[in-house]
Amino acid sequence: MKRPLFVFTAVLCIGLIARPFLFTWAAPPGYWITTVVLGILLALVFGKSSLTRWGLDGQGSGEFLCDSCKFNDARYCSRRERPNATSCPDYKQR
Repeated sequence: MKRPLFVFTAVLCIGLIARPFLFTWAAPPGYWITTVVLGILLALVFGKSSLTRWGLDGQGSGEFLCDSCKFNDARYCSRRERPNATSCPDYKQR
């Protein structure tokens, strides 16, 4: 599961769990709208920050990350996957 989808699903699940504690009857529509918008925003913020880092932004699908990494130099990167890494936790785009 991709990270943004995971974050969005987690926010919705937390909203489902919290609803009975916040409202005795049915939750107002504004609660669900707020929960969905919050889920989308958190998915964009926390999902995107790690997409590039783990090579899930499309670059890891077939291209080598090292070609566009700012650490693509033997002085800065000592990973054995270099220069043909397709995923890397240290990846930073130039």
